[in-house]
Amino acid sequence: LCDGISIAHHQHSHFTTGPMADAAWNIFKLERQKENFPLKVEVVNSEIIAVRNRNEVDLLDKILPFTDEIMRSQLTEVAFGSLEQSPDTDWTINSQLNEPAGGVHLALGSGETGAHIDFISSGAVISTHKDIQF
Repeated sequence: LCDGISIAHHQHSHFTTGPMADAAWNIFKLERQKENFPLKVEVVNSEIIAVRNRNEVDLLDKILPFTDEIMRSQLTEVAFGSLEQSPDTDWTINSQLNEPAGGVHLALGSGETGAHIDFISSGAVISTHKDIQF
């Protein structure tokens, strides 16, 4: 479950991607105001196939137009949070400082020709099955 969002864009394309990032942020801001978090992000074969709010409404078609055309729904980042989860994290602020807030985050979009959207799951736990051999 995704409890936070962080949206970025590259500075060298600010006038093109900035408005796209702002538009994507406003979609999630409204979802948070309606108390529709956490979100459920569904991934199959490195592609985000759904982003469902608390009421099971899929938001993917709303946000994809604001991401890169080439990569569209493909994962562009999978990362592990480097800090302990904190109750003080303010998810109402669009800040990349929220990215390392524990758990993991997945992203779509590179930020170069559209928004880069991080879906942050601060409470995610990474584990391996003890019978799996590497």
